[in-house]
Amino acid sequence: IGSEEWVSSGRTGIEPGWARDDMNANIPDSPLPPPGGYTAFPAGGWVDGTYYDWILASGVYQVSSLQLSSSQKILVTGDVDLKVDGDVQMTGSSAIKIASTGNLRMFVSGSTASLGGNGIINESTDTWRFSYYGAKTNTRITYSGTSAFYGIIYAPYAELNLAGGSLIYGGTVSK
Repeated sequence: IGSEEWVSSGRTGIEPGWARDDMNANIPDSPLPPPGGYTAFPAGGWVDGTYYDWILASGVYQVSSLQLSSSQKILVTGDVDLKVDGDVQMTGSSAIKIASTGNLRMFVSGSTASLGGNGIINESTDTWRFSYYGAKTNTRITYSGTSAFYGIIYAPYAELNLAGGSLIYGGTVSK
């Protein structure tokens, strides 16, 4: 790190005067979820040859925890806020698919979120269509889904772990 002359002369390390260690940053808590909401998911159905256990159209949904196992799938077709008061656990070939018409903001208050299985499938690959917000109580997030992650994670108190060669396209604010 340094001037062009410093680098081209073959010197290594940091040129004196080219680095500082006095940065301060204020990272606020995650935003609060919107009030109210449906306390149960609507029924699912077949869409383009795939069965979805739940299909979420626009609205605010609230669940005590989100446990998707085996091949359970959620399809998000509208503008959805999902409030999860407890932990998130996705295993097997479970998935949350955000259709090209969908937008999902997930607010998680549980201590852990394990986004495995097929993970979060953001059909549009537009990173603004999926936002994960972890409350102060959300201290661990693991992403091991087989799909690349397209979205943002804003969970300043959570340790973020990527497993199995998972890739993040977008951004993260995490511990």
